Amino acid sequence: MDEDLGLVERFQLGDISAFNTLVSKYQTRIYDVVYSHTHNIEDAYDLSQEVFLRAFKSLGKFKKRSSFYTWLYRIAINACIDFTRQNSRITTIPIEEWSAVLEPRNLGNPNHENSPARAVEIQELRQLITKAINQLPPKQRVVFIMKRYQGLSLEEIAKLLDRSVGTVKAHLSHATSKLSCLLGPYLE
Repeated sequence: MDEDLGLVERFQLGDISAFNTLVSKYQTRIYDVVYSHTHNIEDAYDLSQEVFLRAFKSLGKFKKRSSFYTWLYRIAINACIDFTRQNSRITTIPIEEWSAVLEPRNLGNPNHENSPARAVEIQELRQLITKAINQLPPKQRVVFIMKRYQGLSLEEIAKLLDRSVGTVKAHLSHATSKLSCLLGPYLE
């Protein structure tokens, strides 16, 4: 991380090429973060560019209170929240991210795993889960995705979103409760 701070200092002293090095280092990671929220290649590409544009415009004011990546990640998450609010179309969450929930052993009778009827049931459940996640408010959805799919701790999420751990817990609790209400009849 000291290398990143050195690049930030060079940028702040007028060396624009230092920013290009930071972009090269983090572009894939930021794209992955953004894609996990948009689930659309073109949107993720455009939003990733927006994240780096915002970072470029603000890097002169970066105070080095956190690592560069933490600061950049926070910009990405805020851009994702803005994107979700601004777009009226519903995005979907790839079902691959629900593997733990949707493994046949978690869906009932294991003797019928390969039957056509079971395949239809699993596909319907996948659609219900995707629809339920999309009904979460943006802040709850972001926290839920960060916790469940990106495997971040509550403390990490709080730091990245610049929120208190209590606020993050509340968002996660509300998201989980809402999903339980929406999906309860299908998962019991």
